[in-house]
Formats: sequence, structure tokens, C-alpha cells
Amino acid sequence: MTFHRWVIHARVSDYLRLGWLALPSLEGTGHGIYSAHCVWLCGCRLVEPTLALTSPHGA
Repeated sequence: MTFHRWVIHARVSDYLRLGWLALPSLEGTGHGIYSAHCVWLCGCRLVEPTLALTSPHGA
């Protein structure tokens, strides 16, 4: 099973560090201005970054 997310560009590196792949499917589209298409292909447990990891206040 695969999982797909449209991820704002500022958060893409957080997803990549966890093992997600960024696909070029949104490049050149109106959506691609704001987001990247990321996919989780691993058969293991899905992981996503939390707000606590990226928030300047740790909340």
C-alpha cells in the first residue's frame, strides 16, 4: 500500500528525512506552486513529521 501527500514546499525536507519520496507530478501545475507530491512506498509503519519537530516553540 502506498500513501500520498501534497506537502507544502517548506515541509518537504522534513518528509524526505523520514523516507518519503518527492515526485515531479505537480511540477508545472498550479498546485505545484504551493506543494510537492510526496509518496510513502515502504511496507513498514507510516511516519510523518510532527508540528513539534518544526515549530520554533516545540509545541
